[in-house]
Amino acid sequence: MFGLPLKQYVNCRLGMMGWSVIIVAFAWKQWELFGFVSTSMLVSVALQLLYIFKFYLWEGGMYIIINLACCQQISKI
Repeated sequence: MFGLPLKQYVNCRLGMMGWSVIIVAFAWKQWELFGFVSTSMLVSVALQLLYIFKFYLWEGGMYIIINLACCQQISKI
């Protein structure tokens, strides 16, 4: 669409970046309310941010996997 890969824009730029902003905002809010961030929140945020970082690191390969999964499901229909 207009030379922009819409699937990549929505999935990566909006979805993954939005996800990281939201989880960091929840940790920040916990710190504002209670004056500390719990260990479980830190672990959860750290693991999710690691996953998101890994997604951006392997972004090209992820799209191949997503396209293959999509095509396999369509062929089953």
